[in-house]
Formats: sequence, C-alpha cells, structure tokens
Amino acid sequence: MTRASRMAAELRTRGKGAARGVPFYALGVLLALGLKEFYARAGADDLGWILAPTTGLAGLLSGIRFEHEAGAGWISHAHHMIVGPACAGLNFLIIAFSTLFFSFLHRLDRPASRALWLAVSLAAAFLLAIVTNAIRIVAAIFLHDQDVHGALLSPAGVHRLEGVIVYLASLLLAYLTVERLFDRFRGAAPGRGLPSAFVPLSWYAAIALGVPLLHRGYGHDGGRFLEHAGVVLAVGAVMALIAFAIGRLARRPAPGPRKHETATPGC
Repeated sequence: MTRASRMAAELRTRGKGAARGVPFYALGVLLALGLKEFYARAGADDLGWILAPTTGLAGLLSGIRFEHEAGAGWISHAHHMIVGPACAGLNFLIIAFSTLFFSFLHRLDRPASRALWLAVSLAAAFLLAIVTNAIRIVAAIFLHDQDVHGALLSPAGVHRLEGVIVYLASLLLAYLTVERLFDRFRGAAPGRGLPSAFVPLSWYAAIALGVPLLHRGYGHDGGRFLEHAGVVLAVGAVMALIAFAIGRLARRPAPGPRKHETATPGC
C-alpha cells in the first residue's frame, strides 16, 4: 500500500470515527452552553458548590479566613476581599472542560469510552477550576498586600495579568499532562499539526475572547475588553513559545560519540 493510500484509509477511518462521535460532541456543546447560561444568571448562593471549596482551599493555602455572607459570597474582612460570582472561576471550568473533552474525544472509538470521557473531563475541569482559582485568589491577595503596581499597570491591571498567567499556565499543564497520558496508553495521535501548547491556549482565547465578541458581552467598555484581549494574547504567545522551546529541547536526540570515542563506556 502506498503512502497516499495509507493516508486516505486513515482519513476515512478518522472520518467514520468523528461521525460516530457527533452525539457526544453535541452533548459536550450543550453542557458547556448550559453552564454558561447558568453562570450568567447565578448569584453567590447559587455558586456555593464551587465558591465554598475554592475559598476553603484558598484559606488552607494562605491561612486567611473567609466567612460566608448570604447574597454576597465569601468575605475576608481582614483583607477587604469579597469572593463572589465574578471570582467563581466558572468560566475557567467551562474552558477547561471544553479543552479536555473536545481535544481528545476523537481518540476514543467506543461509545462507552466517550461517555466516560465526558464525565472524566467534567470532573477534572471542576477540580482544576477549584485548585487554580484558589491559587489565583491567594496570589491576588499577596500582590494586593505588596502594593505591586506602577505607571504601566494599575492595581486592576496587575490583578488581570496575574489571573491570566495563573489560568493559562494551569490549563496548559493540564492539557499537556492529559496528552502525555493518551500518548502513553493509546499511542501518539497521527498527523499532529500545530505544537501541542497552541491547543489549550487557542481554546482559552476562543472562549474567553470569542464568546464576548459574538454576544457583545464587553458592553460599552470596549477599551477594557481590548486591554484584556491584549493581555490574554500576549501571555498566551509567550507561554506557547516557552512550551514549544522546552518541547524541542526535550525531543533533541542525545549526541553520539565523537570520532575518537567509543560507544562503550570505559576509562
């Protein structure tokens, strides 16, 4: 069989697999949209299932006490900080779920495996959102207490930059970890195109920036949205380049013996 024939057969196989996975793709889309719609209408008390464990972990990591106040959220009076709906991290949960579920679903060929992957992706995204958001909250409190800002970055700008860095780094590490697990137990995916780092970063940009653009969710404050978009794209580009460079170094073959050396170690 020629190379072209093998590629054609592989494409047909992948196409059939993708067609069989359409119901699961649709279910994943509905789940992500449902979470997004719920978040748009939810108050602090509706989000207790994610705010409570997040602030609990943040308090455990930092020693800061958060108290629940109905209708407002979880409050640290000592640090004058309210962790409410805007800090719930539900958008990140949706991004993490979409990144994990849709990026690897095509590598599973059985309906039972795909259904299990849906549940695993949602559970992993939930845990990742709690841990990542707790770290982000602790870092935000530390930076606020240190009064880290200057002429180029306001306190709000520092808060935004810190959040984007923490979220993107967490998503990137989670994706690369899952990709390695799939490669190890199911074999490397054929025909991998762009470097792996671009996949999670593209998902983050598409949902965090693309959805507000489609729905004009940025409101009347277009300047703030452009600032946020610039931070997301700049941080994402830097992380992608760093991950790409590290990947290239990791894949570089070890140098062979020099002409005057033998491959067998000796004195």
